Order: sequence, then structure tokens, then C-alpha cells
Amino acid sequence: MHNGVALVVEKEGLPASLSGTIILAFSLAALAARFPAGSCTDRYGSKPVIIAGCIAAVAGTTFGAFGGSILFLFPSRILMGIGFSLIVTAATAAVADVIPANRMGEGIGYQGLAFAAAFALGPMIAIKAAGYGRLFLFLLFGLMGILCIVLTMLVRFKAQKAEAKAADKPAHKISLRDFIEPKVFPAALITLLLMLAMSFYFSFMSLYAQVNDISGINLFFIAAAVMMVSIRMSLGRAFDRKPARLFLIPGLLCGMAGFILPAVFAATWALVVSGVMYGIFCGICQPLMTLVCIRNSDGGRNGAAIATYYIGCDIGVASGSFLWGWAIDSLGFFAAFMMAAFVLFTDIILSFFLIKSRG
Repeated sequence: MHNGVALVVEKEGLPASLSGTIILAFSLAALAARFPAGSCTDRYGSKPVIIAGCIAAVAGTTFGAFGGSILFLFPSRILMGIGFSLIVTAATAAVADVIPANRMGEGIGYQGLAFAAAFALGPMIAIKAAGYGRLFLFLLFGLMGILCIVLTMLVRFKAQKAEAKAADKPAHKISLRDFIEPKVFPAALITLLLMLAMSFYFSFMSLYAQVNDISGINLFFIAAAVMMVSIRMSLGRAFDRKPARLFLIPGLLCGMAGFILPAVFAATWALVVSGVMYGIFCGICQPLMTLVCIRNSDGGRNGAAIATYYIGCDIGVASGSFLWGWAIDSLGFFAAFMMAAFVLFTDIILSFFLIKSRG
């Protein structure tokens, strides 16, 4: 929905930096919600956390739809950020709880297909909906949130019984470790930089195409979706058998290429090829880093481990949305693209020190 918000703000004649600040508010809210999300998921189960997240998201869309001023987008996106954080943390933990350890990469890859579809189709839906105005945009996503509540109520979560027993244990003194998993910090740092760069793709690519009068933004997202699905369906088993760096570094290189191409060539073909590179980058790096996170966590703490991993995601998206909005306004798209490519280059260097040879 970030792309839709960027277009709504642009339609109001306001700078891209305001879009970045609104997305920053979303990401900071998501970051704050990660801490209780992981702990509550481990203690009470995934279903109640997902439903709570859906309710927060629907409340946010209602606020955004009926708020009069553009400033109402801030509280709207804060509520949606909280909802997003709860839903994604609990849903990912639910999947990790039922996948056999020797097939975790394959399972995370298939689970990631849903995220791939959301990241690829979501911006296209948001761009189209934004053309009908802010009211239509937010009501549409509100209906999606209500549908999510209904579907969650119908799903049986196999790990819930074990989690319910944990909730019956005697109360203990709350510590920071209830909310985070320190062993996941290296993967979270790699993910922070990865998402710092990736936030450019899903927040400002539609604005880039519009400002430069380049057709084919839908082709960008379609190409990205096709590549994400293809990668996640084909490489899941390989993730279980091969070192993580063997896939991570080529994925990051593709991400770099996806930024450099539209920076140098302001043309439809470059935009489409950039979408292919983005699809490979996202298709490899997101599920792979989720897998590394789960491998490095203690048993029975999938909620805390995944929350820690997503804290890196949230900080990356929050700082990226603000940074890229500022860079576009102050330096232009070329400089912003090259800065994003350099962030991924830095991630490649860090991966040699922070990611074990077997992931």
C-alpha cells in the first residue's frame, strides 16, 4: 500500500519526503509492536495475535478512509503498522512451528509465495485504487483485513495446544529475552540493510515511473511477481542443503543490478528488467534470511526469533522510506538509485563476516 500512499500524497501536490515520513510512521509502529508480538505468539498461540493484528489494520484503514486532512494518514498508518507487525510475526511463527527441521527451507519458500504475491500484486492494486481517491483505497484494503479475520477463524493452528500449555506455566519475571532472540542479531543486521534497499522498490518505483513519464510500471510488478514465485518454488530444497551465502550473494547482486539499470536507462525495458532483478533479489533473500533466523534460534522460541528478525526488517523499511524520500527530493532519482545499490554492496561484504558458511 506504500506506493498508493505515495501517489495520494503526490496528487495533493506535496513532496516525496512526506510520503517517506508517513511510511516511517508505519514502520516505527510495526517495530514497536514486534516486541510483544513474538512473546505473545510463543505464549498464547498464533491465532489470537493474528486476529488482533487484523482488527488494528481494519481500524487503521477506516481512519484513513474517513479522515478529512492528509495528516490523518499518520494515525491510520500507525494502526496499520501495528496490525501488519502482529499478523506477519504470528503467521510466520505458525508456519515454522509445523515444518520439519530438514525441510524448513522448502517450507519457508512455499510460505513465502504468499508474501511474494502480496509484495508484487499489492502495489499494483494500490496504484489502481489510488486513482479512485483515498476513500476507495483505504476501504478496499479494509475489506481485505475483514476477509483475513474470517479466514483466520476458519484455520486450525496445529501448534496452538503446545503454546496454550506454555501459557499455563507459573508467571516468571519478565526479561528482555522474552521479546528478542540474541542469536538472531547477525541475520537481523543483514536483513536491516536488505530491507533498507528493498523499501525503495516497493515505496517509490511507481513515483519514479510517473515523474519520468515511463510506461510499464505494472510490467515491473508483474515481472517481479513471476520471478519471486519461480525462485521460491524452485530453490526451497536447495536452501536446506547448501550454504546460505551461496544464494545470498547472487541475490544481493541482482538487487544492485535492479537499481543501476533504471538509474542509467530511463526506459520501459530497463524498468521491466529491473522488475526481474527485484523478483530474483526478493525471491532469494527474504525466505533465505528467514531460514537463517530460524536455524539460529533456540527451540520453542520461534515467535521471539522471528520477531527479532522482523525488527531488522522494520528498522530497514523505516529508515529507508525516510532516506529515499529525502534523497529523491534533494539529490534526484539517479543518486537515490546508486545509494541503494551501495547499501546492498555493503550487505555483501558484511555477509562474509556475519553469516556462517552453512547459514
